[in-house]
Amino acid sequence: MKRVKLITREDTNLDILKAKNGYLRDKHLAEDLGWTPAQLHQRVSGAISMDTIITLANFFKVTPKEMLK
Repeated sequence: MKRVKLITREDTNLDILKAKNGYLRDKHLAEDLGWTPAQLHQRVSGAISMDTIITLANFFKVTPKEMLK
């Protein structure tokens, strides 16, 4: 059986997109997404779901593929 690699924050361009869009802190990004900072932390720590990747991609107006390194 083939193992599927889990997507982690390090596998994404989240930090690059945050900086490019003027988000210096996760707190500000969370607020604009309508999440609490704790919810953002929970969603992007450890394994990141495809739903979260898609939500972030839509927010930053990029494709889900562009969210990934």
